[in-house]
Amino acid sequence: MALSVEAQKHVEAIQSKISRANKHISDFRLAASGFMKANPYGILVERDQNTRKRIYTVTKVTPIAPQIRLIAGDAIQNLRSTLDYLAYGLVRANKTQPSTRVCFPISKCEPFTKQQQTTFARQVEGMTQDAIDAIQAIKPYKGGNDTLWQLHSLNIIDKHRLLTAAATCVSLVNPKFQTGLRDYLIKGGTPPEPTSLMRDRFPLKAGDKFSFDCEKPDMDEDEQFLLEIAFNEPGVSEGEVILSVLKQSRRCVQEVIGNLARFLY
Repeated sequence: MALSVEAQKHVEAIQSKISRANKHISDFRLAASGFMKANPYGILVERDQNTRKRIYTVTKVTPIAPQIRLIAGDAIQNLRSTLDYLAYGLVRANKTQPSTRVCFPISKCEPFTKQQQTTFARQVEGMTQDAIDAIQAIKPYKGGNDTLWQLHSLNIIDKHRLLTAAATCVSLVNPKFQTGLRDYLIKGGTPPEPTSLMRDRFPLKAGDKFSFDCEKPDMDEDEQFLLEIAFNEPGVSEGEVILSVLKQSRRCVQEVIGNLARFLY
């Protein structure tokens, strides 16, 4: 079925927001790469005199620049706005004028109380019942679709202040193992073996000490620590690599659009 002129405009608007989000995600990747190349951290390697284990001391952790956090917030804003564009289009597709309260509903929990159900009804007012049912099936609330809830919550934070980010040391890698491994990780790749993941220290800070028990014969004294930029928003996203969060949010938004696009006809 061909789209009407108005429906086509809504589809183009939705696609433009996704494209803009993609641009910000790409910009974030480049900014993260520049941050990594500036050697933002330092590690001192020593040996315990008794156990002979290698002891690693963090000597420097550079704060994440505001510009990098701004880019992450811009990506999140465009992804969240894409869903609101979709909600507006769903109302217009039903030949109804959307109210100022229309938006894509995302909440802290499933709307059980009368007040919660009233809020939901206002947000989807003017949509067809089929579209409303489809939205409810997505379970856009914490505990139902946590990716949508996280995106929504990060967007609310970003509307009031800069999102907080921190550096976290995520792996220990022999630099002789693979050339260009750092760039591979920045592009969203999975660290290949041999690596030793370190997820129990976040955020990493100067003065932290730790050791690794690495028995691999090809690991030498010059291990390379890889640094990732992660959100530091307790209760919403803590210790999660920002690039991974952005990509997961984008996939989720695209899935929602795919599920609801038929109601724009």
